[in-house]
Amino acid sequence: MIGLLSCDRKAEIEKNEKSESDTSRLSFTMNMACMDSLVLIGEFMGEKFFEGGISGLTYIPGTKNEFYAVNDRGPNTSLRSLLSKENTVLFPFPDYSQKVIRLKFLDNKFFIISLNTITDHDGTPISGFPADRKSGSACEIPNINLNGTKATNNRCKYDLEGIAIDDNGDLWVVDEYRPAVLKIDGKSFQIKQQFSAESDNGASQLPEIYTKRKANRGFEGVAVTPSGKILAILQSPLETEELYDSIPNRLVRILYLDPISGNTKTFGCELSDSINDPKIGDMDAINENEFLIIEHGINSSGKTAHVFKINIQYATNIETVSFNEGKSFESFKNNAKAQFYGVTLVNKSHVLNLIKAGFNPEFGKPEGITLIDKYTFAIVNDNDYAIEGVNEKRRLIMNKQASCLYTFKCNKAIFNTAENQK
Repeated sequence: MIGLLSCDRKAEIEKNEKSESDTSRLSFTMNMACMDSLVLIGEFMGEKFFEGGISGLTYIPGTKNEFYAVNDRGPNTSLRSLLSKENTVLFPFPDYSQKVIRLKFLDNKFFIISLNTITDHDGTPISGFPADRKSGSACEIPNINLNGTKATNNRCKYDLEGIAIDDNGDLWVVDEYRPAVLKIDGKSFQIKQQFSAESDNGASQLPEIYTKRKANRGFEGVAVTPSGKILAILQSPLETEELYDSIPNRLVRILYLDPISGNTKTFGCELSDSINDPKIGDMDAINENEFLIIEHGINSSGKTAHVFKINIQYATNIETVSFNEGKSFESFKNNAKAQFYGVTLVNKSHVLNLIKAGFNPEFGKPEGITLIDKYTFAIVNDNDYAIEGVNEKRRLIMNKQASCLYTFKCNKAIFNTAENQK
């Protein structure tokens, strides 16, 4: 078990809700802890690498502040500037496999209980190496050293983001590469079921348009509703053909999946116009219709991150909408134009400015959110395994970014969780 640093602070945050009647000031108490005794992955070029790279978080019901987290594709950094060719990416640990990490937050300490390697359908540990995709691909070429030696393996390749737990104790994660939604056995941590936007490994199909995701910006967050429906949200708007103009597109898709029938819906959500190139960090279910999402990016003051609440109840299923002249939902670019053409997006209201409330963006972007109870949610950051790049002297550039967990408890019961008993 791993001991951690901790701190407490108060933050008075004005709840800026466009559609809610309560506009009073809410008091949030923040509690935060960062790992300082870490689990070693290995050493490369004289540098030690530790487990981290957390890209999703879910509270384990019935426990006292225990969580499951998932990490992404493993330590990596771009070699494009060093090798001056192609989109090469260094993966110093070619045998690394992503894990479901069981964590505990207790007495101002945040520590690992267990590390559980994720395996494919045949029991083989999965890989984070870039996969050859039909579209929406960064065309990355994995290297295992600084000399241009290409990595090779035949293991199934995933870049996992987000994690949620269902009533049976099984876990749901999403993959950025395809993109895809995956069900993982909660005991063996083996992939049991896969829904993909591409025909892949016997997976059930999702709408093909999701393959038009931006490079490395596929599904970023996942949530399970009380009735067992799965929602997955893209990190950024899709790259559809009509988007290449000067008007920024702020419309992102949310997939709604019935894992029993395989039927899907798609809803639209407008990202914040006050954030430059806003990105989704994660999502979690409050009840059947309401969800928390993270948005982060950069504005005129620097790095920024916010939590919003969205409601899908009255949103238009854009899979049923016929768009003129072969255009897509993304051609609307924003909520105003979507409304003009009769498309209702999810209702969205502001909950918390994370940085004003105490989140430290210098430790990495917020990439995990989970509701603990009707007062409290938790956030975790992705420290990208503390690697920044390679310098001109062919040495690794490392930083001191840590994996940290934050809890934010409100003085009022602001989350209607009666439907899911969180």
